[in-house]
Amino acid sequence: MAANTRRKRVTLPVSPAAEAVGPASFRTGRGPAHAGVRLQSEGRLIRFLLLVALGGLAIGMVKAATPLYALALGAGKGEIGLITGAQPLMIALVSIPIGLAVGHYGPRALFVVGSLAAAAIHAAVAGTDSPWWLLAATAAASFFMPMRFVSTQSEFFHYLVAAGGRKAGWLRGAQLGGAFVLGPMLGGYLVSWIGYERTYWVIALVFLLPIMLAPGVLSGRCEARRRRTAEESGPILRQLGKIFRHPEILETSLIDLASHAALMFYTVFIMVLALEQFHVSREAATHLIAIQGFSFMSALFLLDGLLCRLGRELFYGFSFGSAILGLLLLGTGRELLHVQIGGAFLGIGLGMLGIANMVRLAAVSEKLGRGTVAGASTLSGPLGGMLGTLGGGFASQWIPLQHIFMGLMTAMTIIAIFTLYREKHGLTSRALAWTVSALASVFGRVLGLSVYVLFPAALLLLWQLSAHYGWTSPQILPPPAIVWATLTDLFSSGEIATNLGISLSRVFQGFALGGGIGLVLGFAIGLSRTVEAYLGPIFKALASVPILGWIPLLIVLLGIDEALKVVVIAIGCVVPVTLNALEGVRGVPKGYVEVARVFRFSRRQLLRKVVIPAAIPPIFSGISLSLSHAWKAMVAVELMASSEGIGFLMVMGRQLFQLDVVLATILVIGAVGLILDQLLRLIERYLTRWRPSVAR
Repeated sequence: MAANTRRKRVTLPVSPAAEAVGPASFRTGRGPAHAGVRLQSEGRLIRFLLLVALGGLAIGMVKAATPLYALALGAGKGEIGLITGAQPLMIALVSIPIGLAVGHYGPRALFVVGSLAAAAIHAAVAGTDSPWWLLAATAAASFFMPMRFVSTQSEFFHYLVAAGGRKAGWLRGAQLGGAFVLGPMLGGYLVSWIGYERTYWVIALVFLLPIMLAPGVLSGRCEARRRRTAEESGPILRQLGKIFRHPEILETSLIDLASHAALMFYTVFIMVLALEQFHVSREAATHLIAIQGFSFMSALFLLDGLLCRLGRELFYGFSFGSAILGLLLLGTGRELLHVQIGGAFLGIGLGMLGIANMVRLAAVSEKLGRGTVAGASTLSGPLGGMLGTLGGGFASQWIPLQHIFMGLMTAMTIIAIFTLYREKHGLTSRALAWTVSALASVFGRVLGLSVYVLFPAALLLLWQLSAHYGWTSPQILPPPAIVWATLTDLFSSGEIATNLGISLSRVFQGFALGGGIGLVLGFAIGLSRTVEAYLGPIFKALASVPILGWIPLLIVLLGIDEALKVVVIAIGCVVPVTLNALEGVRGVPKGYVEVARVFRFSRRQLLRKVVIPAAIPPIFSGISLSLSHAWKAMVAVELMASSEGIGFLMVMGRQLFQLDVVLATILVIGAVGLILDQLLRLIERYLTRWRPSVAR
């Protein structure tokens, strides 16, 4: 019995703490008892925080050196803004995929890959002589940097769960201390001492240094797979859906978004406010940033113990109260002392909010997966920072800076009311549950819209840069402003409306003719074996002939008048509608037909009430595809034989070497095609609203 008791004292207390320690030697059950394991865990935490601080130090050095290097290379304000703004944008885009990868491959592997890639990219920057190569390198490095801090945050979640939420602010304090205090100071000093090229070599070295600490403090692939929850093993879309619908994730992301917006707006614009409104010296203005930074860091490192003593609801109350009071003083203060006190209260409040959010996210990560939660929680920080800097700078053109602080205070007050109400009452209220669902829906729509907008925006930016810096001749690729002016002139003169109306008339005539023939042919082949035997082989043979292959024969038979254009468009519509109608008829579930026979449906009733409704989804797929073919065929036939229409307008622009007209018509053709496709989708959704998947 005594031996068994000693064995239990060794193994049972070790489990939670030893799991936090990570290396296998601390989880075997051999070695020291609970106190020893706790010392091992504390030592591991110190090494972990050193790794995080080194990572933040490298980022801070980049923050200081990059705009100075861009300025030395001759970059203007716009280029510097692009270079500094590329990093948070890329971080926001890749944080969630990297979080999913952390759950599969472990924090250690992702951290090492991110560190090696970032070091290589910044070492390559040392020899650049163009600000645009610096922009490209910054964007490329920003793709790999989230591999570092998403990995460290997911590992820190594991430590917090094991340690009961102690030292919750230390991770963020170590990161921000290096990124916003030590790193910029060191980067600026190195630039003035050894120059830009050697500074970037030092930055690359600092990116490599944490790799030596990674094996002892970050989990490997085997440990990550052992920790994976059932939620992490499901499909990726289901994981993301649960992440973005989870109330804790939504609430902490909203708080983090507002906190980063307030923090970055204060950091960027408080010196401007102090210099312009209070007419203080530059040294006194910089003290405002130091006061807020010191209070923020002090809260992160010293006030985490209050969370356990006060409880989460009261801790949130003090956090929001301090932040709101700070924003109120910043927004209404008439003396420099008021602004100093406001900055201190804002720093304390934001630091306490960071602690509470970290503990909540650590608890949620136990169920939804540490890597996934770390990636999702990283998304709100860069977005909030961009909102505070870009949005604040844009709003400051019309609104005084102090009034923007009042706007931030209002937003923080609304979030505080929502959070504290939920902490007290939970989600029992229908209105509150609806609010959370609405937030999830809005966030998902915004995220989906950003995916659609990202590539066109990047393409437009590349086009503008190419025109601005003369990478291509303006005669070959006119600038976007000229194309836009040409487009507005064509609309105002009525040329676009007239020619587009003619083209749409041809498309709809051909679409109606070809789509009607295709529906009849598809239903006939699908419902009758005899029709299939006679017409099936002929249809398959003719369907293999491309649309343009019919044009020489049709010119001989019909001439080059309007009939040619309508028939060519109709031929382009027949094949996809026929094939999809055939698939829809033959794909009707046999159970539906059996039920119809039980109810003694006639052949007409069977067709009208069973076959056609069940075949609508594939039929609409064919109609959508045929409309796309019709639009393409219209452009092709107008390019060859037409004296009016949108294709003719494009031909005239090409013949006169007016490439701005050509590009304007291309934009119109693409926009109209997209609108027609979306209209068809809406009609399909309305006609198939009885289906469960559509009803949801």
